[in-house]
Amino acid sequence: MTTIKRKALAFILIIVIALSVASWLVYNQINKLQNQISELQAQNGELQDQISRLQGQIRALQEQLNESHTSSPVRIVAVNYIGGFNPVVGLLIASQVNVTVLNNYTSALSGLTLTPKFLESNGNESGLPYTYQIDELQAGETREIKTWVSWSLGTSHTTLVVTLRLGELVMDEQIVGFGT
Repeated sequence: MTTIKRKALAFILIIVIALSVASWLVYNQINKLQNQISELQAQNGELQDQISRLQGQIRALQEQLNESHTSSPVRIVAVNYIGGFNPVVGLLIASQVNVTVLNNYTSALSGLTLTPKFLESNGNESGLPYTYQIDELQAGETREIKTWVSWSLGTSHTTLVVTLRLGELVMDEQIVGFGT
């Protein structure tokens, strides 16, 4: 064999070996990635199971919360979002809300506060909450309170939360969803 043929054969052999090594490395990397994908899919499945369990626990807690609200001696019996587009300042808008409160307690209560607020779809509060002070609510009295809720223009408020407090104690809370 001539030297040129030997060099050509050696060159071809080197290329074949280099391509084989490169193919082997790529194949191993693909296998490693497939294994990682399988592990991540398994972890994702476990996380989905955990999320399902947590959602079940949240539903159970919400049911308990709803049951405890109905046993409160003073509670919100109706929330009526009137709406409206009343500019307050800048991009802050106020809308009217009528809230009906019932005092089923055996005596008059004073020091109650009512706070309506909007929540955005991400859970952040939109605008500023208004707090309405209820002077005195007689035993057995039902009163409709006309108050306001504010929201920031350009936000997608999806939930109205109305909280009734006696001092720092939450007596009742009503949540009204508006969709997206």
